[in-house]
Amino acid sequence: MKKMGVVLLVFSFFVSMFLVNPVVSAENEAIVTVESVAHQIKPDVKVVGIRKESYISGNKLMADTSDIYYIVMSTHVSFDSVKSENDWQNYLFYMAMQYDVINEIQHSLDEVPMILLRHGYDLYSGYDYEFTIAVKKIGDKWYALDGALPQGKPMAVKDYLDNALKPFVDNSSQSNVLNSSWGYNAYSNYLAASYALHYALSPNNSYCFYPGNDCQNFVSQAMHAGHIPITSEWYPAYSCKTKASLSWVNVDYAISYFTREGIYDEIYHGRGTDRIPGAFIGMVGYFDLNRNGEPDHAVMVTSTSGGQVRYSAHTTNVKNATWLTSYDSWLYDVTYLVDY
Repeated sequence: MKKMGVVLLVFSFFVSMFLVNPVVSAENEAIVTVESVAHQIKPDVKVVGIRKESYISGNKLMADTSDIYYIVMSTHVSFDSVKSENDWQNYLFYMAMQYDVINEIQHSLDEVPMILLRHGYDLYSGYDYEFTIAVKKIGDKWYALDGALPQGKPMAVKDYLDNALKPFVDNSSQSNVLNSSWGYNAYSNYLAASYALHYALSPNNSYCFYPGNDCQNFVSQAMHAGHIPITSEWYPAYSCKTKASLSWVNVDYAISYFTREGIYDEIYHGRGTDRIPGAFIGMVGYFDLNRNGEPDHAVMVTSTSGGQVRYSAHTTNVKNATWLTSYDSWLYDVTYLVDY
């Protein structure tokens, strides 16, 4: 009996080696590949998380994700990286995020230095910036997927990371046109973007979550966090046992509603660039992933560092993903005017 027990133990060990290790080694291989390339560009970049999303099935916009790894990376951004007014606004926003003082801002990000000083925080210490890269092994090589989407065009990992990290290593950062709504608009760009960053990778349990089709629902939540009020035509489902309005969860209905109400102002429609004049955190973007001339995927702008637009979104869940330049896209400024 003892001998039989030893045989079974050895057999179980080899079975576990063959069944488990291929998955683990693939994940480790993906991490090592991405991290080694990232270190060549910016040595302090590190992997802070890795995940897989297999729930995206049956949705016409999505592709098979069984062999895709979503790697969340972090890099430290120093005060020295500020080269323009746009960089300064982004720096203030992420410093407020890092020290959790977003809710203390009354009117504009220009209040952040005094708020940090009041709490005894160092304005010049810099912040940790997180972003997502999706990788897939094709043949014997790992490729990044454009925009960290499962249907994104495969590209060299180095090209993706060069693009993602350029604002933090390149001193030629370009100035951008700032949104002029600070202090004149009840909509809070930074509260909306803050919400999007916080819940980018995992949903807020206070709302119904729609696996495989949550993009507009997520953006609507962020807009509401930015003070766009719930109405009889625009409302969420706090439980999946109830129904949200179509304008809350559907791209076409949302664009129609916000345009009619004067909340959306289209500032861009095109493709081929991630440097959109006037782009700012808290703005809402849409992509035409079906390539039929109509927007079908909603996102929220959560970074414009170096003039380069990045977004956070659900379906697939991504944080500060690079703008999808190979698809038609739309960008909307958000304004909710109130009487003083």
